[in-house]
Amino acid sequence: MDDRSTPDPTPSPERRRARRGFRVLAGIDRRPLPSPEEIAAGPLRPLTLPNLVDYARFVALGAFIALAVEVGHRSAGLALLFAAIAAADYLDGLLARLTGQFSRLGLLLDPLVDRLLALAGAGVCLAYGFLPEPLLLALVARELVTLALARVALARGQALRINWPGRIAVAFVFAALAGALWQESALWVVLLAIGVANSLAATTLYVLDGLRRPSSSRGQRRDDKPGAEEASSFG
Repeated sequence: MDDRSTPDPTPSPERRRARRGFRVLAGIDRRPLPSPEEIAAGPLRPLTLPNLVDYARFVALGAFIALAVEVGHRSAGLALLFAAIAAADYLDGLLARLTGQFSRLGLLLDPLVDRLLALAGAGVCLAYGFLPEPLLLALVARELVTLALARVALARGQALRINWPGRIAVAFVFAALAGALWQESALWVVLLAIGVANSLAATTLYVLDGLRRPSSSRGQRRDDKPGAEEASSFG
């Protein structure tokens, strides 16, 4: 008879804490983070590290538009610049989670830069015929509707909370736009179609969520609230 004990498959408390910390840092588990309503009720705090990243993204967005007008065709440099601006969206959220520097300005600025980047990328692809017009027009319409919804939510003391279709849309739409700026491929059309479909689903969920919530949910229990810095990201 083998007297050796069977290893306990249950993770140790230290390992569970490490996993939890990674999930929070990666933005997967947002429960320990402040809610959008808490951040919206807080100070503006314009000089935080995440906001500095968004300022840089905004300046780079202007450079992207100027370069697109100057080049006038597909370009690896144009695609890389667009991809860098898009990727920096994750950087500002990571910095917020690392430093705890959440701010009311960041809650407003981050989604604005995302919307403008999506509109700029779609506009360039539309102007030069890089991607199918119906998909690009659907994306532009969705972005404008989301901006309007954000304004309505703000007036009601709410904030748009990113959902999984929105997260998927972020990756697929920005990948499709960056790819189309680089070279022609049917893959970018497929990615854009998936991204637009998910973004429309995300917008529908935003509307339903907003209708279910009261005009002001600042008294909501903390345990029931998702975290916030990416509550505003593209989706």
